Amino acid sequence: MPSCRRTGIPIVLRFSQWKASGYTAKLAETSATIQHLKHTDMSISQIKQYVDWIMQGDETVPKRLAMLTAHCQEILEELAMRKESLRGVELKIACYQQYVEKKENER
Repeated sequence: MPSCRRTGIPIVLRFSQWKASGYTAKLAETSATIQHLKHTDMSISQIKQYVDWIMQGDETVPKRLAMLTAHCQEILEELAMRKESLRGVELKIACYQQYVEKKENER
């Protein structure tokens, strides 16, 4: 079975066959993080950079920390914007519900 099926990592994320070394145990350990990054709209190029840093070793931990910290901040900002937008949509729904109820009561 291909490694992408075992880990759930889409083929698009198998960057250059993971530096020509193929599937590694290190990748299996980080596959969940990669999926989280993908699901939170981190760009493919940024995910590739993250994976490259993992493969380079512990000396890149500060870079990975900075990248994930910045990405986390972006996620929080997106969540705040979505919450505000959701409130606006809910307000509009309430207006429509009142309108429909008013029209039904007029009959």
